[in-house]
Amino acid sequence: PTDMKKFKWSYLLVAPLVIFAFVLLSRARSEARFEAGPIGQLKQAAGDVRYAKLLPSGERLEGGLYDPSVAYAPDGSVGWLVYSSVTGDHKPIGEYVHTHLARTTNGGASWQFVKVLNPSTNSTLTLPDGKSLPGLWRYEVPTLLHDTADPDASRRWKLFVHCYFTLPNGKRMVPYGWIALRTAADPAGEWSTAVPLFGAGKSPPAPYNKTLVDVNALDASLKNIVAYSEPGALAHDGRLYLSMTALKPRLGLGGIGVSHTIFLI
Repeated sequence: PTDMKKFKWSYLLVAPLVIFAFVLLSRARSEARFEAGPIGQLKQAAGDVRYAKLLPSGERLEGGLYDPSVAYAPDGSVGWLVYSSVTGDHKPIGEYVHTHLARTTNGGASWQFVKVLNPSTNSTLTLPDGKSLPGLWRYEVPTLLHDTADPDASRRWKLFVHCYFTLPNGKRMVPYGWIALRTAADPAGEWSTAVPLFGAGKSPPAPYNKTLVDVNALDASLKNIVAYSEPGALAHDGRLYLSMTALKPRLGLGGIGVSHTIFLI
């Protein structure tokens, strides 16, 4: 019995050390794979990069600033930043998500808040059966670019954003959303009314089924997608490239999960 007790105590002492060593080894291998990967190589090429907190002067900080997207004027004199601003009292983070605009004239050394582009507001969602639900509209993950090739100068600045409805308890009504497009001649000037551009099959349902493009219809592999989010845009050689994250139901788990990212030309 005494030997058995010694064995148990030895096991209890050694086991944590083995687990700790295993964790260190796994972390080392993971870091090695990262350093050898494309992101690690970019990090090495960039050298000693330092990050600083960015808060545009004049901005009111509440729940945080997220989803930054930067685009410069063709001559590089002015840079524009669009981002999500979270406000409100909902815990752990505010319920409202707006799109804000900031500007820099010194290469990003400092930024100044310009205005709110998409205000997140309380509203009522109308269901297909005519019933309604209280909640609010959110505007997340904006992306901004200057499209030099657009013959209409009033449309050369383009803003893509994911607009969707949220209930008071924080539940996202993902099918009731779309990728919206706004355009302008000058980011600080007047912007066009938001156009519901990209939808996903039967999403959004009536009476919001007014999107101009059903992305699901572009390829059979997208038939089960219920929403698109996180747009990213690039103008190059007269073409406009747009990436989006596709969302589809999680089989057996409930809710919505990420499927894949697609590209449009």
